[in-house]
Order: sequence, then C-alpha cells, then structure tokens
Amino acid sequence: MDSALCSDGYRIYNKEEIKLSPALVTYGIQLFFNYFWSVFFFGAGLYLFSFIWLIALWALVLSMIILFYRIDKPAAYMQIPYILWLSFAAYLNFGIYLLN
Repeated sequence: MDSALCSDGYRIYNKEEIKLSPALVTYGIQLFFNYFWSVFFFGAGLYLFSFIWLIALWALVLSMIILFYRIDKPAAYMQIPYILWLSFAAYLNFGIYLLN
C-alpha cells in the first residue's frame, strides 16, 4: 500500500522501530479520551467535566502532532483539522455549560 494513501496512525506505525513509541502511545490515549468525551457529554450530561476532558484531549492531540512531526510530517499535518475541530467543539461545549 502506498504510504501517501495511509492514515496518520498507520504511517507512524510503519515508520517506528519500537511499536510502543511515545507517538503511538499518545495516539492511543487520545483515542480513549475522544471516545469517552461523547459518553460524558451526551450520555451523562456532565458539561463542565466534558469541557475539562476536552481541554485534556486538545493537549494530547497537540503533543501527538509534535511527536508525529518528528517522525512523519504529513501524518502531523493530517491532525490539523482535528485540533481545529476540537477547538470549535470546546467553544460549543463551554457555551452549553454556561447556558445550562
């Protein structure tokens, strides 16, 4: 498979010698945080906690971008729309918290 057509995580996985590298561990942790944000926000209605959780997710994605950049620049660039979306989601999340 052409590496230009691969997802960001796959690109990093293929380039790293150590499969539990900090970049891949951070990738896995941010997936965990991403999944549970929906549970906290939509399922439990914990708006303030969800906002704080989202800020932690944002920080994880920023660190993931930095780690990816050192290994594979295109994989890091693929994360820019994600962090922009998280910024907008945090704005909306905080607004919902203030209105409720």
